[in-house]
Amino acid sequence: MDFQDSTVKIEISDKSGVSRTLIKSAEIEEILSVLKKAEPTRRESVNDTPAKDEYWVIRVIFAESTDTLYLYKSNRFFGIVSSWYVERPYSGIYEISEQDAKSILD
Repeated sequence: MDFQDSTVKIEISDKSGVSRTLIKSAEIEEILSVLKKAEPTRRESVNDTPAKDEYWVIRVIFAESTDTLYLYKSNRFFGIVSSWYVERPYSGIYEISEQDAKSILD
């Protein structure tokens, strides 16, 4: 996943709107480095928002634009294995580790 170099801040919120804003460059770099490690999947993003009951919104805000991503957990293999995904609407769905997902949410 690629991002512009001019990130001003990152906002992370849950579906109910509870959010936190990161403005310190070290915090921003930490989140961006986790997102850059996300592995592309073969799944396509075909919606404005994920078709999931629970997800978090990650807004990467640049000087002149905003990139909106969604973080969610999804069950695979009949609910036996859970995986975490970052979805960029109409662009792609990426898999990240549970540890990386928790580092974004903490």
